[in-house]
Amino acid sequence: MKDVLRALTRRFKLASEKREKTAMYVEDMFEVLKVQWTSSEMTFDHERHRLELSLFMLLAGTTGNRPGALLALRYRDVQATLIRDPAGGSEPYVLLEFIYTHTKGYLGQKDSNTFTIPEIRHDPYLILSPHTYFLALAFSDQAFAAPDLTGPEALYKLRVPDQTNQLRLPWKKEVLDVPIFRKSCRTVRGIGISQEALPDSTVRPWLRKLGEITGMEKICHPYILRYAAGKAFDSCGPKSFNNITSHGTSAQIPKQPIVDFPPSRP
Repeated sequence: MKDVLRALTRRFKLASEKREKTAMYVEDMFEVLKVQWTSSEMTFDHERHRLELSLFMLLAGTTGNRPGALLALRYRDVQATLIRDPAGGSEPYVLLEFIYTHTKGYLGQKDSNTFTIPEIRHDPYLILSPHTYFLALAFSDQAFAAPDLTGPEALYKLRVPDQTNQLRLPWKKEVLDVPIFRKSCRTVRGIGISQEALPDSTVRPWLRKLGEITGMEKICHPYILRYAAGKAFDSCGPKSFNNITSHGTSAQIPKQPIVDFPPSRP
């Protein structure tokens, strides 16, 4: 195989130098997101895409998953749960679990991986919070099974019942297989959102343009987010790496008992 690649490289005069793997870290992410939400140069045919791109970047930087695995996320791949405040406060925290099933491994598909992201309460930089964007998309899709759960005010009025530690927030059955990241489409009323997953070929130009507007020296593409996460994981050691790539923060959260909201019917 290596001989074939060398022959093709000579024949088509391809570059053989190893490409520098530029990484985007949290300081860069903050600047890029700030530009995306304040610059009039960054436009979309539907404003949902601004939310989607923000969430895409944060999940890529947090989990290190490939673009294809991120864009394949459906509602059934995300679990939203209210957990009791470990400090004893009355207001619960929102825990999001992202289950990546479209992951690539050697010789094909590999096992899914789950990333648990706890809510950072009173964080002054909500622009860096995946909860901000994911919950906005879920409310826009009216995705929660509870009919009254239509906005953040209703969500944060909920309380974890006594004698329980967690309150799961199920999705409507009809949205379980709906992609989180979706394409826009033309309708009789203008630009709408389709039920089709957003392709990587759409996200790449957005990121490139965003990087140029921000003033990045290197081309901004999906993998610069993955590279940064990979470097962070490598520096943690095997034990920490395993925790990060499964349920890194949930060890602090009591597992039982758990109830659903609204309560499951027999």
